[in-house]
Amino acid sequence: MRNFFALGILFLFSTTANADFATLLAAKDWEFVEELDPALQTTVCRAYTNKTNGEESMQLSVVFPKNPTHPPYISLKTQRESSRVLRIKISSKESQALFLWKQPVDNQDSYQYWYPPIDFMGVLKFIRAKTDLELISENNTAVKISLRGSANTIDEALACAKAAKVPEAFFKKLNIASELNFSELGDRSVDTMMAAVQTAFVADLEEIGIQNELKVIRKPYSSTIKKEDSAKKTLTSKQAALQKQQTKFDEVKNSLEQEKSSLENAKQELVKATEQKVTAEKDLAEKKAIYEPLLKQMKPYDDQLKAAQKTVKKYKSDIKSHEDNITQSNRKIRNLQSELSDINSSIPGARSRVSDAEYDYSRADREYNNFNYHSEIDSRLRNNWSYQRAVSDLEDKKRELSSAQSRLWSAQSDLSRAQGDLRSCEQNPGSDCSSQRASVSRAESEVNSANHEVWSIQSSISSLEWTVERERDSVVREVDSIRSDLESKRSRAYSELSSAQSALHSLESRAYEIQQEIPRLKRSIAKSKELLPGLKEKLVQAEQEEVRVTEERRKFADSIGFTQAEANYLAAQALLKSIEENIVALNTTIRRATRNIPKLEKSLVSEQKKLDKSIKDVTKANQDLAAISEKLKPLRELEAPVVAKLELVQTTFANAKKTYQDLYKSFLEQLGLI
Repeated sequence: MRNFFALGILFLFSTTANADFATLLAAKDWEFVEELDPALQTTVCRAYTNKTNGEESMQLSVVFPKNPTHPPYISLKTQRESSRVLRIKISSKESQALFLWKQPVDNQDSYQYWYPPIDFMGVLKFIRAKTDLELISENNTAVKISLRGSANTIDEALACAKAAKVPEAFFKKLNIASELNFSELGDRSVDTMMAAVQTAFVADLEEIGIQNELKVIRKPYSSTIKKEDSAKKTLTSKQAALQKQQTKFDEVKNSLEQEKSSLENAKQELVKATEQKVTAEKDLAEKKAIYEPLLKQMKPYDDQLKAAQKTVKKYKSDIKSHEDNITQSNRKIRNLQSELSDINSSIPGARSRVSDAEYDYSRADREYNNFNYHSEIDSRLRNNWSYQRAVSDLEDKKRELSSAQSRLWSAQSDLSRAQGDLRSCEQNPGSDCSSQRASVSRAESEVNSANHEVWSIQSSISSLEWTVERERDSVVREVDSIRSDLESKRSRAYSELSSAQSALHSLESRAYEIQQEIPRLKRSIAKSKELLPGLKEKLVQAEQEEVRVTEERRKFADSIGFTQAEANYLAAQALLKSIEENIVALNTTIRRATRNIPKLEKSLVSEQKKLDKSIKDVTKANQDLAAISEKLKPLRELEAPVVAKLELVQTTFANAKKTYQDLYKSFLEQLGLI
């Protein structure tokens, strides 16, 4: 919204954490007063605080005039030494400026600062939401002002001023970038800037009233005004369509004219080119008749020259090949010698690594092979107190079970005999069988007791067997883990040994290859050096022969006039080729234009019809709008003075806004803040 301003003053307003309302009331550092404002000469309701984190006397105020023609403002009074500007710190990167407004008249007076409402609502929200506000002077001295209780006090001041809300729409409108271009600022002072804000505020209020007045005047004509707006939109749309169609028509018309012009020019040029071709073909034939017999005479000399040039080229190629071989082989030898030196330095370390790896593997293999799996399990089980105790208890319980089972069998036999005696007694009528029944009862009790004992012992045996198995499994797992660790250790040692042996073998193999390669390269260098003198001598002879043959050819060519005949022939050949290419291009242009012209003519007719329709549409839209505007003539006469008054007020607002914005920017530039 304010890209006009170079100062990067942006606001991030974060709401405070939900503070305890009772705590805020208990720590209220703000109050408000109703008083006469000496600057505005009107009654205001002022919310303020004097609470700072230091000994300095400061008073931050938010002022709401009771007179509705004055906007609210934020100011600061302080006894501190003069500073042209104070900055409200919003964050580590953002701040807002308060400009020095009034100097103290005497020692009892204060420095007064005024906040230009660049983001009045943002700063007000900051004051209401935060617990303290940090002010920074030009020399970067910082003071914190308490904001505790500010929100409630500002609400009280608003109620005192009988203001339903802060004029947010005005402040937003005031800070939209101005579109005016004048830059004469006149009196450059804070008072001038404040006066500009005041003028803009009054003008904005007047504009609202005038707009309402216009609404009343226009209300009886509202339906006709809507029709007029719709007719204007229709006319604008039709005019845009007409302009678009006119452009399309002109494009097709221009394309058609260009194609016709291209066709006519191409036909004329083709006639000329055809005539030129006949002349060129005749000229070429004449030049060729002279050139070809001479070319045949030159053939033996040309063959000799080609052979001489081929010989020179061959010797140069051979010499370069041997020289490159010497250079490349020497470079390879140096690289190989350096590599061999590095390898020879690495081999002792590689052998030492193999030796260490062999030792480690031998020890790991020996430890693995010496590990007796079953013996280790038996040994650990013998030394496992829980296992041995469980085994001993299990054997005892098994013996107890044998005795208990014997007692159970004996009790079952006694029960069978007692039951037999009872049956015999009961077969004799009138016999007293009470003693037999008592015997059966005692025998059953003995059987039940023996059964319970057997079950109890069997339960203990099962528990002990589980304990024995658990302890044995635990030992087996431990021994398995040890054996697995030994096996892994041996495997790692073997892997390290294989790696070390492979690395050593690779080094030794590469050293052997280099020791074989260097002598071969040296032999190749020696061979090339041996051949080079002879090749260079032959090259000199071949170049001399080439010079001789070239001179002989030149003399013969001059003697028969071949050079000039060849130049004449090639020039005539090139001219004919150029003319033929031009004829091909001209024929292409003629075919294209012949094909495109009928299409463009047809398209032009279609576009003309569309253009005629668009013209009719615009004419009708103009007529419709004129008819509606005629009905609105009485309204225009009524609203004319009101509209004139509105435009005057809007101009006043725009000029005041421009003055305010330019002064603000000017102050920031003077203070080095932009």
